[in-house]
Amino acid sequence: MNAALIAARKTHRCCECRSQIDPGTCYVREAVKSDGTVDTNKFCVRCYALMQSGEADVDGCIFIGDVRNNVRESLRNTNGWKKLLAFMRKRVAGIRAGQLRPPYESVS
Repeated sequence: MNAALIAARKTHRCCECRSQIDPGTCYVREAVKSDGTVDTNKFCVRCYALMQSGEADVDGCIFIGDVRNNVRESLRNTNGWKKLLAFMRKRVAGIRAGQLRPPYESVS
């Protein structure tokens, strides 16, 4: 996996939330090699940070397009929202500063 913070030169769509990424806006482009092919995904900064929260994975896997639903389900019966929001603020700021890999601190 290879991820890079890019300033958009044209309009893109986030692979996760499907929101529009406007020209001049920073987004994360991730290249993933699987079964001999390379797939490129584009994420808005918020969705990329949410994927790194640790609340998005199901059995060790993150399924693109289901991240927000997985997080909602994970936090439905817990009081983890405040911790997740604090983590998200910190991660979004880190990604925008060019730090794509988290320091792997736990949300919980």
